[in-house]
Amino acid sequence: MKLKLHSIDYLAKRASETFQRFPSVVLIAIVGTLTSIYLVHNEKIHNIYYFINFVLCLIMAVFSTLSIYIFSEKNDILSGNIDKKKQYLLHIPVFIILTFYYFTLPFTEEQYRAITPELMRYAQYNISLVMIVMFIAFINKKKSLGIWNFNYKLAERFSFAGIYSFTLFTGLSAALFSIDKLLEISIPEKSYLDLWIFIVGIFTSIFFLAGIPKDYEKLEEETFYPPYLKFFSQFVLISISLIYMFILYLYGLKIAMAWELPNGRVSALILGCASLGIFSFISLYPLQEKDENAWIKVFTKYFYILLLPLIGMLFIAINRRVSDYGITEPRYFLSIIAFWLFGISIYFIFSKIKDIKYIPISLAFISFFTAIGPWSAYNVSFNSQFSRLERILIKDKILENGKVVNQKSEKNIINTKIEKSNQEKNIENDDLYEISSILSYLNTYNKINEVNKFFDPPLKLTLHYSNPQTIMEAMNLRYVHPIRYFEPSVNSNKQISLHYSIKYQNMNYLDISGYDIFLKNNYYSKNSQEIKAKDKIFKIYIDDKFKLTLKENDVVIFEVECNDLFRKIVKKYKSNDYSLDTEDALIEFENKKGKIKIFFTSLSFTKKGSNLTLNNVQSDILMKIN
Repeated sequence: MKLKLHSIDYLAKRASETFQRFPSVVLIAIVGTLTSIYLVHNEKIHNIYYFINFVLCLIMAVFSTLSIYIFSEKNDILSGNIDKKKQYLLHIPVFIILTFYYFTLPFTEEQYRAITPELMRYAQYNISLVMIVMFIAFINKKKSLGIWNFNYKLAERFSFAGIYSFTLFTGLSAALFSIDKLLEISIPEKSYLDLWIFIVGIFTSIFFLAGIPKDYEKLEEETFYPPYLKFFSQFVLISISLIYMFILYLYGLKIAMAWELPNGRVSALILGCASLGIFSFISLYPLQEKDENAWIKVFTKYFYILLLPLIGMLFIAINRRVSDYGITEPRYFLSIIAFWLFGISIYFIFSKIKDIKYIPISLAFISFFTAIGPWSAYNVSFNSQFSRLERILIKDKILENGKVVNQKSEKNIINTKIEKSNQEKNIENDDLYEISSILSYLNTYNKINEVNKFFDPPLKLTLHYSNPQTIMEAMNLRYVHPIRYFEPSVNSNKQISLHYSIKYQNMNYLDISGYDIFLKNNYYSKNSQEIKAKDKIFKIYIDDKFKLTLKENDVVIFEVECNDLFRKIVKKYKSNDYSLDTEDALIEFENKKGKIKIFFTSLSFTKKGSNLTLNNVQSDILMKIN
């Protein structure tokens, strides 16, 4: 058998055909790739976020224009009966919408610190666009075989594109590394990232596009089905989903007998069971019309029937969390998925057609419309959490007539001692945690300024992680970090992790008078750190007994005992505390060679019984060497 190798001419021809078929998609991919490479080499430019947003919009443009081409091909717009130029008119509304969207994105470093909700919306938009690519060519078809074959070929092509791209990158990277090490020709580190961006952005894109099926009518009649997929779906996916279902029914029986509500963690297992079952049904879909595979229809129907009680359990678990803690984005999406599973189950139980195209159609619709409007995950969650915050503050008499009682001025917040205020003594620990948790949530989702309606005068809040603590101290309350609240006691004999840092407002506090050398230290256990300052090399090391040794050019300058300070912190503060007072995190030492001041900004330990092990230290070090 003669092995046929594709020539360069053949590859160039395929690339040319792909460009002629999807010109806008290829051009957008090229522009996005070049822009990304430019960003790699110009990461400190003033207007970098303009370029980042541009790349994000180009990614959306790839999916959008690809949908246009596929829809156009399927509806004979490119068959020659209609001028090709008219087809590009469909691009105009897409580019107009993406231009408007571009200007809604954040453009400053401060805004990017609170980009979490915007990135989630962006992900939702892209999910919708990908789903549209999956079904747009078959929107008017009653049969589902075509959409199954089309998406199988897309998945197959995508998998091959990933494998080829990774192999190509690995091989070329090894070649660059060999040139660097063997031939001693310096290869910049960023060249590897450039290579990866180029391969993913251009090679992978063109390779994937070249494999998109174009004979849509043939896809409606094609009967090819890979044997491995049937084996995998029948003996792996279905088996696992049935095991999950059996466990969940046992759990349901257990809580029913104990008259308990389901645990919130059961949601993940229900979603896993449902996902595996649905994916199994989709994978086996082309085989169900054959007589020997009649069991597939039976399995599908009874799977969805058996799934309904589990969906009911899922609703109860979600309602329990929402009742206790209100709606957040994860709970909102979990609720939407539960409703979607219920709708899909009812459809496949009672529908005679059982058209699988409604799965991507419904997912595209849900993903898009839960990202916008007053009903979106972000607005509903904010309203829920803000209302909870207001109710707790009123209940604990922190708010009266819509304003904070005994508001502390901002200049008195910095360096406040960590002591229970009189106002805090009457508040339950759970409420204190709830207030802290809600404020952290609002800060993460860039809604923290809404809290200023409670303050007169308003606080000067920026997009910074210190906002929750600032707000709580302005209310005369102690901020309780959400992680710290659930940690075990430091007196526990079990091995626990301990994390400490100074108060957010004190992060820039350090009296530098009398010192002329500053070192920023980030020390990890078992390693010494080298820091260059004033043309000198300093080495810092902390041994197992917490003695800090500082050397200048391998000559010991200072040896500072930190054991008493570290153990005092562990004894005084809870297992995870992010509110260390300045004096508790500071140590000063002086000898014949000079003086040193060490300000520990962050500490991490592992503790078991009385044994304490240092994992990480971040500190600011001031020195004066005689």
